[in-house]
Amino acid sequence: MTPKSEVWRVTPGVRAHAVDGHVVLFNTNTGQYFALTGLAADLWVRMCRGDEVLPTEPGYTEPLELLRSHSLIHGSFDVPLTQPSAPSANASVRLLSEFDHLILREPEIDHHLLDSPRFVNVADPHRRQLVERVQVRKFVDSLFVAADRYAASRDMITFSMDLAGTSVRINVPSSDEHQRIPIRDAFFPSTPVTGVAPPYETTVTVIDDADGPRQFDLDFAPDWHFPLGVLSSARSSPFRVAIDRHTQSISVYSPSARKCVVWMPRFSDMPYWSAATPLRLQLSWIADQLGTEFLHAAGIRVGNQAVLFGGPSGSGKSTLALRLAQRGHQLIGDDFLLARGTTVQAVFRRLKVHDWSAERVLPPGWATLNPPPLREKRIIDPGNDLFAMPLQIRALVIPTVSSGISENDGSLRPISAGEALTRMAPPSLAGLLGGNEESLPRIGHLLETVPCFSLIMNESLLDDTARLDGLIATLVAQR
Repeated sequence: MTPKSEVWRVTPGVRAHAVDGHVVLFNTNTGQYFALTGLAADLWVRMCRGDEVLPTEPGYTEPLELLRSHSLIHGSFDVPLTQPSAPSANASVRLLSEFDHLILREPEIDHHLLDSPRFVNVADPHRRQLVERVQVRKFVDSLFVAADRYAASRDMITFSMDLAGTSVRINVPSSDEHQRIPIRDAFFPSTPVTGVAPPYETTVTVIDDADGPRQFDLDFAPDWHFPLGVLSSARSSPFRVAIDRHTQSISVYSPSARKCVVWMPRFSDMPYWSAATPLRLQLSWIADQLGTEFLHAAGIRVGNQAVLFGGPSGSGKSTLALRLAQRGHQLIGDDFLLARGTTVQAVFRRLKVHDWSAERVLPPGWATLNPPPLREKRIIDPGNDLFAMPLQIRALVIPTVSSGISENDGSLRPISAGEALTRMAPPSLAGLLGGNEESLPRIGHLLETVPCFSLIMNESLLDDTARLDGLIATLVAQR
Protein backbone atom coordinates (compact mmCIF):
# COMPACT_ATOMS: atom_id res chain seq x y z
CA MET A 1 0.00 0.00 0.00
CA THR A 2 1.33 3.45 -0.90
CA PRO A 3 1.79 5.62 2.20
CA LYS A 4 -0.34 8.72 2.46
CA SER A 5 2.64 10.91 3.27
CA GLU A 6 6.10 11.09 1.81
CA VAL A 7 9.26 13.09 2.45
CA TRP A 8 11.76 14.17 -0.20
CA ARG A 9 15.14 15.80 0.09
CA VAL A 10 16.11 15.56 -3.57
CA THR A 11 16.80 19.25 -4.08
CA PRO A 12 19.51 20.91 -1.95
CA GLY A 13 18.30 23.18 0.81
CA VAL A 14 14.61 22.28 0.42
CA ARG A 15 12.57 20.32 2.95
CA ALA A 16 9.29 18.89 1.72
CA HIS A 17 6.42 16.83 3.03
CA ALA A 18 3.38 15.61 1.11
CA VAL A 19 0.06 14.42 2.49
CA ASP A 20 -3.04 13.55 0.45
CA GLY A 21 -1.96 15.42 -2.66
CA HIS A 22 -0.85 18.56 -0.81
CA VAL A 23 2.81 19.52 -0.44
CA VAL A 24 4.51 21.95 1.93
CA LEU A 25 8.00 23.06 0.92
CA PHE A 26 10.52 25.01 2.95
CA ASN A 27 13.41 26.52 1.01
CA THR A 28 16.13 27.01 3.61
CA ASN A 29 18.20 29.03 1.14
CA THR A 30 15.59 31.79 0.83
CA GLY A 31 13.59 31.40 4.05
CA GLN A 32 10.33 30.77 2.17
CA TYR A 33 7.48 28.31 2.67
CA PHE A 34 5.36 27.17 -0.26
CA ALA A 35 2.03 25.38 -0.01
CA LEU A 36 1.47 23.40 -3.23
CA THR A 37 -1.88 22.01 -4.29
CA GLY A 38 -3.43 20.70 -7.49
CA LEU A 39 -1.20 20.61 -10.56
CA ALA A 40 1.80 22.12 -8.76
CA ALA A 41 1.71 19.44 -6.05
CA ASP A 42 1.26 16.66 -8.59
CA LEU A 43 4.18 17.88 -10.71
CA TRP A 44 6.42 18.19 -7.66
CA VAL A 45 5.71 14.60 -6.65
CA ARG A 46 6.23 13.30 -10.18
CA MET A 47 9.46 15.24 -10.67
CA CYS A 48 10.87 14.06 -7.36
CA ARG A 49 10.08 10.47 -8.32
CA GLY A 50 11.63 10.95 -11.75
CA ASP A 51 8.28 10.31 -13.50
CA GLU A 52 7.95 13.77 -15.04
CA VAL A 53 10.25 15.94 -17.13
CA LEU A 54 9.11 19.49 -17.87
CA PRO A 55 10.44 21.57 -20.73
CA THR A 56 13.10 23.61 -19.00
CA GLU A 57 14.56 27.01 -19.59
CA PRO A 58 18.30 27.68 -19.31
CA GLY A 59 19.38 27.90 -15.69
CA TYR A 60 16.45 25.97 -14.18
CA THR A 61 17.69 22.64 -12.92
CA GLU A 62 15.80 22.02 -9.66
CA PRO A 63 12.14 21.04 -9.20
CA LEU A 64 11.34 24.14 -7.15
CA GLU A 65 12.77 26.40 -9.85
CA LEU A 66 10.84 24.52 -12.50
CA LEU A 67 7.57 25.17 -10.68
CA ARG A 68 8.41 28.83 -10.32
CA SER A 69 9.47 29.19 -13.96
CA HIS A 70 6.14 27.77 -15.14
CA SER A 71 4.16 30.05 -12.81
CA LEU A 72 2.86 27.14 -10.75
CA ILE A 73 3.85 28.73 -7.45
CA HIS A 74 1.57 31.68 -6.84
CA GLY A 75 2.45 32.68 -3.30
CA SER A 76 4.74 31.98 -0.39
CA PHE A 77 5.19 32.63 3.29
CA ASP A 78 8.30 34.79 3.55
CA VAL A 79 9.98 34.67 6.95
CA PRO A 80 13.54 36.00 6.44
CA LEU A 81 15.16 37.16 9.65
CA THR A 82 18.61 38.09 8.37
CA GLN A 83 19.81 39.62 5.13
CA PRO A 84 21.20 37.03 2.71
CA SER A 85 23.22 39.71 0.92
CA ALA A 86 25.16 40.73 4.03
CA PRO A 87 28.94 40.33 3.49
CA SER A 88 29.15 37.99 6.48
CA ALA A 89 27.05 36.68 9.33
CA ASN A 90 28.98 38.94 11.64
CA ALA A 91 28.15 42.02 9.57
CA SER A 92 24.52 40.89 9.36
CA VAL A 93 24.31 40.64 13.13
CA ARG A 94 25.77 44.11 13.54
CA LEU A 95 23.42 45.53 10.91
CA LEU A 96 20.20 43.97 12.13
CA SER A 97 20.72 43.80 15.87
CA GLU A 98 23.20 46.61 16.54
CA PHE A 99 25.60 44.31 18.35
CA ASP A 100 28.23 47.04 18.56
CA HIS A 101 30.45 45.36 21.11
CA LEU A 102 31.22 42.00 19.54
CA ILE A 103 34.95 41.56 19.89
CA LEU A 104 36.43 39.01 17.56
CA ARG A 105 39.20 37.01 19.18
CA GLU A 106 40.80 33.85 17.99
CA PRO A 107 42.91 31.68 20.34
CA GLU A 108 45.79 30.00 18.62
CA ILE A 109 44.79 26.65 17.18
CA ASP A 110 47.09 24.12 15.61
CA HIS A 111 45.12 23.31 12.49
CA HIS A 112 46.32 23.56 8.90
CA LEU A 113 42.94 24.85 7.73
CA LEU A 114 42.88 27.76 10.15
CA ASP A 115 46.09 29.57 9.29
CA SER A 116 46.11 33.35 8.89
CA PRO A 117 43.83 34.86 7.64
CA ARG A 118 41.25 33.48 10.05
CA PHE A 119 38.69 32.50 7.48
CA VAL A 120 40.09 30.47 4.60
CA ASN A 121 37.83 30.44 1.55
CA VAL A 122 38.39 26.79 0.69
CA ALA A 123 37.04 25.77 -2.69
CA ASP A 124 36.95 22.04 -1.99
CA PRO A 125 33.53 21.34 -0.39
CA HIS A 126 34.82 18.69 2.01
CA ARG A 127 37.69 20.84 3.29
CA ARG A 128 35.35 23.83 3.45
CA GLN A 129 32.83 21.87 5.52
CA LEU A 130 35.59 20.96 7.94
CA VAL A 131 36.58 24.63 8.33
CA GLU A 132 32.96 25.56 8.93
CA ARG A 133 32.49 22.89 11.58
CA VAL A 134 35.65 23.92 13.41
CA GLN A 135 34.59 27.57 13.40
CA VAL A 136 31.10 26.73 14.66
CA ARG A 137 32.55 24.55 17.42
CA LYS A 138 34.92 27.32 18.49
CA PHE A 139 32.08 29.85 18.57
CA VAL A 140 29.85 27.53 20.61
CA ASP A 141 32.68 26.82 23.06
CA SER A 142 33.43 30.54 23.46
CA LEU A 143 29.79 31.30 24.22
CA PHE A 144 29.61 28.49 26.78
CA VAL A 145 32.73 29.88 28.47
CA ALA A 146 31.21 33.36 28.48
CA ALA A 147 28.01 32.00 30.05
CA ASP A 148 29.93 30.23 32.82
CA ARG A 149 31.88 33.39 33.64
CA TYR A 150 28.71 35.47 33.57
CA ALA A 151 26.82 33.14 35.91
CA ALA A 152 29.77 32.98 38.32
CA SER A 153 30.20 36.75 38.51
CA ARG A 154 26.66 37.88 39.27
CA ASP A 155 23.39 36.91 40.89
CA MET A 156 21.21 34.61 38.81
CA ILE A 157 17.68 33.31 39.20
CA THR A 158 17.40 29.57 38.61
CA PHE A 159 14.16 27.68 38.14
CA SER A 160 12.94 24.57 36.35
CA MET A 161 10.08 23.90 33.95
CA ASP A 162 8.56 20.76 32.50
CA LEU A 163 9.00 19.88 28.83
CA ALA A 164 7.42 16.66 27.62
CA GLY A 165 8.01 14.93 30.95
CA THR A 166 11.59 16.10 31.39
CA SER A 167 12.89 18.99 33.45
CA VAL A 168 14.73 21.96 31.98
CA ARG A 169 16.76 24.23 34.26
CA ILE A 170 16.69 27.89 33.25
CA ASN A 171 19.15 30.51 34.50
CA VAL A 172 18.33 34.18 33.94
CA PRO A 173 19.80 37.44 35.30
CA SER A 174 18.48 38.47 38.70
CA SER A 175 17.02 41.59 37.09
CA ASP A 176 14.22 39.30 35.88
CA GLU A 177 12.47 39.65 39.23
CA HIS A 178 12.19 43.41 38.63
CA GLN A 179 10.76 43.08 35.13
CA ARG A 180 7.14 44.03 34.56
CA ILE A 181 6.72 40.67 32.83
CA PRO A 182 9.36 38.30 34.28
CA ILE A 183 10.37 35.17 32.39
CA ARG A 184 10.24 32.84 35.36
CA ASP A 185 6.46 33.15 35.74
CA ALA A 186 5.81 32.19 32.10
CA PHE A 187 6.19 28.43 32.63
CA PHE A 188 4.55 25.63 34.53
CA PRO A 189 7.01 24.42 37.20
CA SER A 190 8.35 20.90 37.17
CA THR A 191 6.47 18.61 39.54
CA PRO A 192 8.67 16.40 41.77
CA VAL A 193 7.88 12.69 41.61
CA THR A 194 7.53 10.97 45.02
CA GLY A 195 9.17 13.95 46.63
CA VAL A 196 12.35 13.71 44.55
CA ALA A 197 13.16 16.42 42.03
CA PRO A 198 13.47 15.06 38.47
CA PRO A 199 16.90 15.17 36.80
CA TYR A 200 17.70 18.30 34.83
CA GLU A 201 17.91 17.13 31.26
CA THR A 202 19.09 20.45 29.80
CA THR A 203 20.27 23.81 31.10
CA VAL A 204 19.36 27.08 29.37
CA THR A 205 21.35 30.16 30.43
CA VAL A 206 20.51 33.73 29.40
CA ILE A 207 23.29 36.32 29.51
CA ASP A 208 23.63 39.93 28.39
CA ASP A 209 26.04 42.88 28.26
CA ALA A 210 24.92 44.56 31.48
CA ASP A 211 28.39 44.20 33.03
CA GLY A 212 30.38 44.93 29.89
CA PRO A 213 30.66 43.50 26.39
CA ARG A 214 30.99 39.75 26.04
CA GLN A 215 33.89 38.41 24.00
CA PHE A 216 33.07 35.70 21.48
CA ASP A 217 34.64 34.08 18.46
CA LEU A 218 32.38 35.00 15.55
CA ASP A 219 33.73 34.89 12.02
CA PHE A 220 31.40 33.18 9.56
CA ALA A 221 31.57 33.26 5.78
CA PRO A 222 28.75 34.98 3.84
CA ASP A 223 27.01 31.77 2.79
CA TRP A 224 27.28 29.89 6.08
CA HIS A 225 23.82 30.93 7.18
CA PHE A 226 20.51 31.09 5.38
CA PRO A 227 18.05 33.98 5.69
CA LEU A 228 16.33 32.65 8.79
CA GLY A 229 19.52 33.23 10.74
CA VAL A 230 20.32 29.56 11.32
CA LEU A 231 23.84 28.46 10.42
CA SER A 232 23.78 25.95 7.59
CA SER A 233 26.07 23.52 9.42
CA ALA A 234 24.17 23.89 12.68
CA ARG A 235 20.63 22.82 11.79
CA SER A 236 21.19 19.44 13.42
CA SER A 237 23.60 17.74 15.78
CA PRO A 238 26.15 18.36 17.11
CA PHE A 239 25.18 22.04 17.46
CA ARG A 240 22.38 24.50 16.76
CA VAL A 241 23.33 28.14 16.21
CA ALA A 242 20.88 30.92 15.35
CA ILE A 243 20.82 34.69 15.02
CA ASP A 244 17.42 36.21 15.83
CA ARG A 245 16.93 39.87 15.05
CA HIS A 246 13.46 39.93 16.64
CA THR A 247 14.90 39.41 20.11
CA GLN A 248 18.34 40.73 19.09
CA SER A 249 19.96 37.57 20.37
CA ILE A 250 22.38 34.82 19.43
CA SER A 251 21.63 31.29 20.63
CA VAL A 252 23.69 28.12 20.68
CA TYR A 253 22.68 24.62 21.75
CA SER A 254 24.67 21.43 22.21
CA PRO A 255 22.40 18.35 22.45
CA SER A 256 25.27 16.15 23.61
CA ALA A 257 26.27 18.54 26.40
CA ARG A 258 22.59 19.35 27.11
CA LYS A 259 23.48 23.04 27.35
CA CYS A 260 21.91 26.05 25.66
CA VAL A 261 23.05 29.68 25.89
CA VAL A 262 21.14 32.77 24.79
CA TRP A 263 23.06 36.04 24.51
CA MET A 264 21.31 39.37 24.05
CA PRO A 265 22.61 42.94 24.30
CA ARG A 266 20.46 43.84 27.32
CA PHE A 267 18.18 41.40 29.08
CA SER A 268 15.96 44.23 30.31
CA ASP A 269 15.23 45.24 26.70
CA MET A 270 13.61 41.92 25.78
CA PRO A 271 10.55 42.64 23.59
CA TYR A 272 7.32 42.56 25.55
CA TRP A 273 5.73 39.95 23.26
CA SER A 274 8.61 37.55 23.89
CA ALA A 275 7.65 37.45 27.56
CA ALA A 276 4.46 35.53 26.71
CA THR A 277 6.33 32.62 25.11
CA PRO A 278 9.97 33.18 26.13
CA LEU A 279 12.79 30.94 24.88
CA ARG A 280 10.41 29.38 22.38
CA LEU A 281 13.13 28.73 19.79
CA GLN A 282 15.55 27.25 22.30
CA LEU A 283 12.88 25.02 23.84
CA SER A 284 11.91 23.82 20.36
CA TRP A 285 15.49 22.62 19.88
CA ILE A 286 15.26 20.64 23.10
CA ALA A 287 11.80 19.38 22.17
CA ASP A 288 13.18 18.08 18.89
CA GLN A 289 15.57 15.83 20.82
CA LEU A 290 12.54 14.43 22.65
CA GLY A 291 10.62 13.73 19.43
CA THR A 292 8.08 16.47 20.13
CA GLU A 293 6.95 19.52 18.16
CA PHE A 294 5.62 22.99 18.90
CA LEU A 295 2.35 23.83 17.13
CA HIS A 296 1.02 27.33 16.53
CA ALA A 297 -2.40 26.58 17.97
CA ALA A 298 -4.84 27.35 20.75
CA GLY A 299 -6.53 24.54 22.64
CA ILE A 300 -9.36 23.77 25.04
CA ARG A 301 -10.10 20.76 27.19
CA VAL A 302 -13.30 18.89 26.37
CA GLY A 303 -13.78 16.08 28.85
CA ASN A 304 -10.43 14.31 28.96
CA GLN A 305 -9.42 15.30 25.44
CA ALA A 306 -8.19 18.39 23.61
CA VAL A 307 -9.69 20.32 20.73
CA LEU A 308 -7.13 22.45 18.91
CA PHE A 309 -7.66 25.61 16.86
CA GLY A 310 -4.78 26.23 14.46
CA GLY A 311 -3.68 28.41 11.59
CA PRO A 312 -1.96 31.73 10.96
CA SER A 313 -2.08 34.73 13.25
CA GLY A 314 -5.36 36.62 12.92
CA SER A 315 -7.38 33.58 11.86
CA GLY A 316 -9.51 33.74 15.01
CA LYS A 317 -8.14 30.67 16.80
CA SER A 318 -7.34 32.46 20.07
CA THR A 319 -10.60 34.40 20.09
CA LEU A 320 -12.66 31.26 19.54
CA ALA A 321 -10.74 29.29 22.19
CA LEU A 322 -11.15 32.11 24.72
CA ARG A 323 -14.87 32.38 24.01
CA LEU A 324 -15.24 28.64 24.62
CA ALA A 325 -13.24 29.06 27.83
CA GLN A 326 -15.90 31.57 28.89
CA ARG A 327 -18.42 28.80 28.22
CA GLY A 328 -16.68 26.56 30.76
CA HIS A 329 -14.18 24.62 28.62
CA GLN A 330 -10.80 24.83 30.32
CA LEU A 331 -8.15 26.56 28.21
CA ILE A 332 -4.88 24.76 27.45
CA GLY A 333 -3.12 27.65 25.72
CA ASP A 334 -3.57 30.17 22.93
CA ASP A 335 -0.29 30.41 21.02
CA PHE A 336 2.24 27.55 21.00
CA LEU A 337 1.45 24.08 22.35
CA LEU A 338 3.73 21.05 22.53
CA ALA A 339 2.62 17.95 20.60
CA ARG A 340 3.97 14.44 21.11
CA GLY A 341 2.38 12.04 18.66
CA THR A 342 -1.35 12.70 19.06
CA THR A 343 -1.17 14.26 22.53
CA VAL A 344 -0.77 17.94 23.33
CA GLN A 345 0.38 19.84 26.39
CA ALA A 346 0.72 23.46 27.48
CA VAL A 347 4.24 24.80 28.01
CA PHE A 348 3.55 28.49 28.56
CA ARG A 349 1.09 29.72 31.17
CA ARG A 350 0.53 33.13 29.60
CA LEU A 351 -1.65 34.29 26.73
CA LYS A 352 -1.07 36.85 23.98
CA VAL A 353 -4.30 38.33 22.63
CA HIS A 354 -5.50 41.26 20.55
CA ASP A 355 -7.29 44.18 22.20
CA TRP A 356 -10.63 43.13 20.75
CA SER A 357 -10.35 39.63 22.17
CA ALA A 358 -9.19 40.93 25.54
CA GLU A 359 -12.24 43.15 25.79
CA ARG A 360 -14.80 40.63 24.54
CA VAL A 361 -13.84 37.06 25.38
CA LEU A 362 -11.52 36.96 28.38
CA PRO A 363 -12.90 35.06 31.38
CA PRO A 364 -13.22 37.20 34.51
CA GLY A 365 -10.26 37.51 36.87
CA TRP A 366 -7.52 37.13 34.27
CA ALA A 367 -4.89 39.87 34.65
CA THR A 368 -3.50 42.02 31.84
CA LEU A 369 0.24 42.40 32.42
CA ASN A 370 0.94 45.10 29.85
CA PRO A 371 -1.74 47.66 29.02
CA PRO A 372 -0.28 48.18 25.54
CA PRO A 373 -0.17 51.02 23.05
CA LEU A 374 -2.34 50.69 19.98
CA ARG A 375 -1.78 47.61 17.81
CA GLU A 376 0.23 45.66 20.38
CA LYS A 377 -1.13 42.44 21.80
CA ARG A 378 -1.89 42.12 25.49
CA ILE A 379 -0.04 39.63 27.67
CA ILE A 380 -2.56 37.88 29.92
CA ASP A 381 -1.95 35.97 33.15
CA PRO A 382 -4.82 33.49 33.66
CA GLY A 383 -3.61 32.50 37.12
CA ASN A 384 -4.04 28.77 37.69
CA ASP A 385 -6.89 28.36 35.21
CA LEU A 386 -4.93 26.72 32.37
CA PHE A 387 -4.86 22.92 32.09
CA ALA A 388 -1.23 21.77 32.08
CA MET A 389 -1.37 17.96 31.78
CA PRO A 390 -1.05 16.08 28.45
CA LEU A 391 -4.31 15.37 26.63
CA GLN A 392 -5.20 13.23 23.62
CA ILE A 393 -6.15 15.41 20.64
CA ARG A 394 -9.77 14.87 19.66
CA ALA A 395 -9.86 17.15 16.61
CA LEU A 396 -8.19 20.10 14.92
CA VAL A 397 -10.19 23.08 13.67
CA ILE A 398 -8.72 25.74 11.38
CA PRO A 399 -10.91 28.86 11.61
CA THR A 400 -11.07 31.73 9.15
CA VAL A 401 -12.60 35.08 10.06
CA SER A 402 -15.36 36.08 7.65
CA SER A 403 -15.71 39.75 6.76
CA GLY A 404 -19.39 39.32 5.94
CA ILE A 405 -22.22 36.91 6.69
CA SER A 406 -22.90 33.75 4.73
CA GLU A 407 -24.92 30.61 5.20
CA ASN A 408 -21.69 28.66 5.81
CA ASP A 409 -20.64 30.74 8.82
CA GLY A 410 -20.28 28.62 11.93
CA SER A 411 -20.45 25.30 10.13
CA LEU A 412 -17.65 22.74 10.25
CA ARG A 413 -16.29 21.38 6.99
CA PRO A 414 -14.13 18.25 7.09
CA ILE A 415 -10.80 18.80 5.33
CA SER A 416 -8.03 16.43 4.34
CA ALA A 417 -4.83 16.09 6.30
CA GLY A 418 -3.05 17.61 3.32
CA GLU A 419 -5.17 20.76 3.34
CA ALA A 420 -4.67 21.05 7.09
CA LEU A 421 -0.91 20.68 6.60
CA THR A 422 -0.76 23.65 4.22
CA ARG A 423 -2.55 25.78 6.83
CA MET A 424 -0.75 24.54 9.96
CA ALA A 425 2.87 23.95 9.02
CA PRO A 426 3.98 27.40 7.76
CA PRO A 427 2.76 29.46 10.76
CA SER A 428 4.02 26.83 13.21
CA LEU A 429 7.52 26.61 11.76
CA ALA A 430 7.86 30.28 10.82
CA GLY A 431 7.84 31.05 14.54
CA LEU A 432 10.69 28.59 15.10
CA LEU A 433 13.21 29.83 12.52
CA GLY A 434 12.17 27.08 10.12
CA GLY A 435 11.83 24.25 12.58
CA ASN A 436 13.96 21.11 12.48
CA GLU A 437 14.51 18.32 9.98
CA GLU A 438 11.65 16.22 11.36
CA SER A 439 9.20 19.08 11.97
CA LEU A 440 7.23 18.72 8.74
CA PRO A 441 6.89 14.92 9.03
CA ARG A 442 5.79 15.18 12.68
CA ILE A 443 3.09 17.72 11.89
CA GLY A 444 2.00 15.75 8.82
CA HIS A 445 1.71 12.46 10.71
CA LEU A 446 -0.32 14.14 13.46
CA LEU A 447 -2.79 15.58 10.96
CA GLU A 448 -3.18 12.19 9.28
CA THR A 449 -4.29 10.75 12.62
CA VAL A 450 -6.78 13.29 13.99
CA PRO A 451 -9.97 14.60 12.31
CA CYS A 452 -9.39 18.03 10.72
CA PHE A 453 -11.98 20.71 9.95
CA SER A 454 -12.24 24.24 8.63
CA LEU A 455 -14.59 26.77 10.18
CA ILE A 456 -15.85 30.08 8.80
CA MET A 457 -16.55 32.32 11.77
CA ASN A 458 -17.73 35.86 12.39
CA GLU A 459 -18.65 37.94 15.41
CA SER A 460 -22.19 36.62 15.54
CA LEU A 461 -20.95 33.07 16.15
CA LEU A 462 -19.20 34.19 19.33
CA ASP A 463 -22.51 35.45 20.73
CA ASP A 464 -24.55 32.39 19.72
CA THR A 465 -24.20 29.97 22.64
CA ALA A 466 -26.37 27.31 20.98
CA ARG A 467 -24.13 27.19 17.90
CA LEU A 468 -20.99 27.13 20.04
CA ASP A 469 -22.33 24.22 22.06
CA GLY A 470 -23.31 22.48 18.83
CA LEU A 471 -19.82 23.02 17.47
CA ILE A 472 -18.27 21.24 20.45
CA ALA A 473 -20.86 18.46 20.33
CA THR A 474 -20.03 17.81 16.67
CA LEU A 475 -16.31 17.61 17.40
CA VAL A 476 -16.79 15.29 20.36
CA ALA A 477 -18.91 12.97 18.23
CA GLN A 478 -16.08 12.42 15.72
CA ARG A 479 -14.53 8.98 15.58
